[in-house]
Amino acid sequence: MKRASLFLILSAFLAACSTPEKYHSAVESWQGANLQDLFSSWGYPDKMEKRDNGTMRYIYVGKPLVQSNASADQLPADSQTAVVKINGDYPLCQTVFIANSSNRIINATSEGVGCTATDLYARSISNRLKTKPKHTIVSDLAAP
Repeated sequence: MKRASLFLILSAFLAACSTPEKYHSAVESWQGANLQDLFSSWGYPDKMEKRDNGTMRYIYVGKPLVQSNASADQLPADSQTAVVKINGDYPLCQTVFIANSSNRIINATSEGVGCTATDLYARSISNRLKTKPKHTIVSDLAAP
């Protein structure tokens, strides 16, 4: 009983630390990155679409929220959340990366009720290869 209670408390604590802002920030960290780096980190997308302007959409879809045979009253009541129907299922989260003809990610977005992340998960899906700003070292030894 103690172990089950501890598990429930820990689960509630971790769920409380998961936010959409952390997920969106991690997704947006891929803007400007090379597409192959994304594939190395996230794997290949669930769907790819060529757009009229020459860019490509790479779509990652989270686990289904409800099956297509579910009724509308089984969908989340949150009216501010857009639930997109894809292949007969309603995904928890849909993440879209748009890349130009040079295979650079020019846009990264996500939507859905399941687009949330803890700090640890956000770090694991962020672009870890993103270059950090270079610092200029100023020497006090330079004579005028």
